[in-house]
Amino acid sequence: MFAIENVVQTFPFLEEVEKNRPCFTQAEKQILYRIAFHKESFEEVQKIILQASAPHLKEEERRQLLEHHAGNLPKPPNSAAVQIENYIFQVQLMAYETEKANRMLEEVLKRSDLNEELDAMIAEAMEKPLKPQIAQATVKNEKSI
Repeated sequence: MFAIENVVQTFPFLEEVEKNRPCFTQAEKQILYRIAFHKESFEEVQKIILQASAPHLKEEERRQLLEHHAGNLPKPPNSAAVQIENYIFQVQLMAYETEKANRMLEEVLKRSDLNEELDAMIAEAMEKPLKPQIAQATVKNEKSI
C-alpha cells in the first residue's frame, strides 16, 4: 500500500506539531514520510508523530520509537527503491512548499491592493496565445552545432 496523500497530509501536521518546539531532525522526518507512505490511514501516522514528539522523550527514545515503526514496514528491494521513495517525498514536499508560498504571496498582494493589478496582468496573459519557441541552431564559426 502506497499512500502519497498520507505523506502530503504529514507536511502541515508536522509544521503544526513543531510550531513551538522543533523536535525532528531531517532524517527523522524522512522516516516519518516513509511510515506515512506505507500506512493505510493518516490517523495511524498522526498517532506515531504525536508519540514521537512527546516532550518527555529523549533523542534516543525518539529514534528507537521511529525505528520500531519503520521496522514493521515492507523492506525496499534495493537502494534504488529507497531513492525513488525519497524522490517522491521531496517532490511532494516541494509542491507543498510552493503552494504555501503562493498562498502567502496572494495574501501579501491582497493586503497591498496589488491583487486587481495582478488579475489584470493574468487576464492579459491569458488572452495572448503562447507562441511555440522554434529552436534555432547556434552557428559558430559558420558551422551548425
